[in-house]
Amino acid sequence: MKLACCILLCAALAVTEAVPQGNILRGRRVGGTARPRVRGNVPAAVAAAAPATGAAPAAAPAKPTTTPKPEPPRPKGPSCAGQACADGFSMFQNKCYKVISSPTPLDFTSSQRKCQQDSAVLASDSSAAVHTFLKSLLKPVLTENIDSRYRRAFVGLMCQDQCDTSSNWVFADGTKCEGNGFCDWSSSGNEWNAVPTGLHGASIAAILDDASDTQYRNKLQPYPADHQLMFAVCQRSADSTDHLKPRGLQVTERLANVELVWKRPRCDGDVSTYIFVLLGGSTSYDTEIKCSKESCVYELNPADCNDCITPNVEYTFSIAPVLSNAQLGPAITVSKKIVSKMIGGSRH
Repeated sequence: MKLACCILLCAALAVTEAVPQGNILRGRRVGGTARPRVRGNVPAAVAAAAPATGAAPAAAPAKPTTTPKPEPPRPKGPSCAGQACADGFSMFQNKCYKVISSPTPLDFTSSQRKCQQDSAVLASDSSAAVHTFLKSLLKPVLTENIDSRYRRAFVGLMCQDQCDTSSNWVFADGTKCEGNGFCDWSSSGNEWNAVPTGLHGASIAAILDDASDTQYRNKLQPYPADHQLMFAVCQRSADSTDHLKPRGLQVTERLANVELVWKRPRCDGDVSTYIFVLLGGSTSYDTEIKCSKESCVYELNPADCNDCITPNVEYTFSIAPVLSNAQLGPAITVSKKIVSKMIGGSRH
């Protein structure tokens, strides 16, 4: 009886096909995969192509190496080597100009005061070249949908008395009309639409529009001093340094240090060195930082500055660029109170 059972068991095992299980590592199958059952003879080509049981898996294809993307080119701005126009002003021949407007007409004096709010004066329209530039600034605003009475703009040319004489007309920047071929109407090349007279007493001047319905000579027009207009042109020196100042300084407390992040100045030229200054508490600290990228990061570690930062003290963090002429540019500053006791507190 035992012999018969053994024979039956061996026969059952003989007709059962083995399924490779592979190696088990941490609960996952590796080294082989279950294949569908194959009945009958296996073609040689298929057998050759089948992976051997327990064979190591094929190596994964190498990941392509990626190179960091270069920073996009910066849009050109004012030169990092000099001063520029303030925001809203446009430069021409080393002077800066801006058109101002009012929803209600203003007289000459009120227009001058409005220019002074931008540290400017009414523009000196003293040459054909300057006049052409000022007209290009005015063209987008002196449109035909504006009442033709107000379709002109004050410039800084005025006269207090005896205004029929060119020597009594003076520009707001102090230069005189007399002897100026563009302004002095005793010259054949003068550009007045109408020659000033002494009938109105104190007088001022304006630029006329160049709309098709008026067809002026597009130059200067005299008016009484109390005349009102909606537009004027302001002028100031190219003395702004805002384009040299770093931008967007952020100061963030970390677990054991302080991180500073800022953007380079919005100027065209090389800026790769900054001076960092820390003020507050009982000590001060400064250091040079090298960074030529669009965005810069600096970590201030208390251990590197002789514990210059301690908790519960307000500090002023300042970043200034070193310009190409080795001069220090304008700084951007942030005041922040350090709260974390982990910053500088572990040593006290």
